[in-house]
Amino acid sequence: AVEQRRKNAQIAVSQGTASVVEPMVEKLLSQASRTDRRQIEWLRQTMLSVPAATIEAALLAMATRRDFQNQLSRIELPTLVIAGSEDPLTPPAVMREMSEAIPNSSFLE
Repeated sequence: AVEQRRKNAQIAVSQGTASVVEPMVEKLLSQASRTDRRQIEWLRQTMLSVPAATIEAALLAMATRRDFQNQLSRIELPTLVIAGSEDPLTPPAVMREMSEAIPNSSFLE
């Protein structure tokens, strides 16, 4: 994921925002949401309105952020971890694993 974000950052700058929008739309919507043409078009137009430099900065920020997974067990507050049953980016299995690492957490799908 890190390398793909770096690559997409370069593509956004060299080829423009549109070059990274289409592949991202598929990853951001559930199978059910992909049948709603209005939702797809709204998402596409919203993403296309973002300058390539902004997309580059966001992707590079995500690519270089620290991994805090080893800190989950230190969370002391009650925590609710929510997962969308059809979320393609953070599927329920991943979110359930996160919830299991957090003391005093609940998981909702």
